[in-house]
Amino acid sequence: MIKFIRGQWLDFLYRRAWLTFILMGLSFLLFGFYSVNLFVLLKANIELILEYGMMALADGAAQQLAELLFAAYLSMLFFLGFKVCEKILVARLTRKLKSADLRESARRASAEAVSPRL
Repeated sequence: MIKFIRGQWLDFLYRRAWLTFILMGLSFLLFGFYSVNLFVLLKANIELILEYGMMALADGAAQQLAELLFAAYLSMLFFLGFKVCEKILVARLTRKLKSADLRESARRASAEAVSPRL
C-alpha cells in the first residue's frame, strides 16, 4: 500500500514540474526556518540540564529539549522533501535533454542517409 502511494505521489510530482519547483522552494524555506540556531539552542539546553540537573528539568528544560528535538526532526523532514523534489526535477530535465539529443542524432542520421556524401 505504501509503495503504491509513494509511486503515485512521485508520478504526480514528476508530471507537474511547476508544482514540484514550488514545493521544493517551500521545503527549502521551512528547512531554513526550523534549523536556524537549532544546534546553539540544543547545546545551551543540554549544558543547562547537565549543570542544574533535576531542577532545570522541573523548570521546563525537558519540555524545551523535546521541542528542540521535534524541530530538528521536522527540519530533516523538510530537507528530505527538498531533496526528493530536486531529484525529480533533475531527472525530468536530464530526460528531456537526453531525448532532445537522441532526436538530434536521429535527424542527422536520416539527413545523411538521404543525401550521401560525394
